[in-house]
Amino acid sequence: MAKRRIAHIVAEHYATARARLLELATQEGEPLGFTGGQYIIIDSGIEVADGKKVKRAYSVITSDTEQNCFQLAIRRIGGGLGSNFMNDIAVGTELAFSGPWGKWRPDATGRAGETKADGVPKADGTPADGTETPATAVGPVAGTNRVDTGATVVLATDTGITAALGLLRGGQFRDRLSLTTVVWCVDSDDYFLPPGLVRDLIPAGCDSFQIRFLPPVGHPDRVVAARSILADILARTRYRDAYLVGDGTVLLPLAQDLGDAGMAGHRIRVEYFFNRPPKKS
Repeated sequence: MAKRRIAHIVAEHYATARARLLELATQEGEPLGFTGGQYIIIDSGIEVADGKKVKRAYSVITSDTEQNCFQLAIRRIGGGLGSNFMNDIAVGTELAFSGPWGKWRPDATGRAGETKADGVPKADGTPADGTETPATAVGPVAGTNRVDTGATVVLATDTGITAALGLLRGGQFRDRLSLTTVVWCVDSDDYFLPPGLVRDLIPAGCDSFQIRFLPPVGHPDRVVAARSILADILARTRYRDAYLVGDGTVLLPLAQDLGDAGMAGHRIRVEYFFNRPPKKS
């Protein structure tokens, strides 16, 4: 059974009308113990008809060099019980949570791998181990455009940018920032966090950050558009590692495209926030 922990909300900031940043402090200064890219599960205490409590997973977006205070970004989602609870809760309130959880992060050697979701909705959605194989860079051949050996692409859709921010700001990722391209795919500039804020939160040493626009979630052309974006990215740079996070409907075919292009499976790390693909039987 997951250990129940307590944090206090010590500050808030509304980045937009539907994007709230919460700063939390752990109880009695207990270290959170997280690594960049991980998340916690908030227990709202709200019970629904079947007696289950409403719990939601939120990625920590601050650097893991600070373990006593941390920040979450919450997007208000219509009538979502979890997101509205997190948007309405007052500064000074105690929050029950468990974690940190998740394997969407570099391991001790900086290599990428695959991840499994744990079935808990992630920010109103959800969050495979591989065997070691030789690294294969995916992208243009030498002499065409720019070639970066050991380069990494971090591609986030929608609210998945929160996990990407935590990953990029983590200590284990620091040494690879200069070879990392960050891509945030959203349907509009005002979808969630302001683009300028996201740029400010990405560490200065990161090679590049770009926003690419996709049709809204559920649109019939969304996957086609995402695959076109990935193809364009791969045409510019050779990548050894990929971190994908967000909409499972989009990420599954993107991971397949990376594999088909020759990227080793254990170097494609995926975390689903929502639209998680069904498990293989």
